[in-house]
Amino acid sequence: MPAFPALSSGTVGKYPITRSRTFRTQVYFHTDLTEQRFAKGAGLDSFNLVFTHVTTVDKDLVRTFFNARQGAFDTTWTLTLNDPPGSSTTWVGLQFAPGTVFEAKEVFQGIWDFTLQVRQTRLT
Repeated sequence: MPAFPALSSGTVGKYPITRSRTFRTQVYFHTDLTEQRFAKGAGLDSFNLVFTHVTTVDKDLVRTFFNARQGAFDTTWTLTLNDPPGSSTTWVGLQFAPGTVFEAKEVFQGIWDFTLQVRQTRLT
């Protein structure tokens, strides 16, 4: 399984990393106008990875990874973060959110900012 690349500083992401959990619900509608709802699996996480003041080498490394995953097409890669610090957590079955494009803005010569939206598609 491919893994999100580490930057030249050794970290995978720059903080703050925003993480949210989405719970899926299945709803059945019956002919007597009642409905039945139940949880459909465990909650899945989404991330907003914000990269500020990264070098051109790091930007190109992440862009290459993004292009190799064909944007939102590939759902087989992983992301490992130190969460909490000193203890790593790995999320599997990730994809870049549909509609996400890699757009980087050069803030200084050779220094870039960009944001990527990532979501989990399954737990294992």
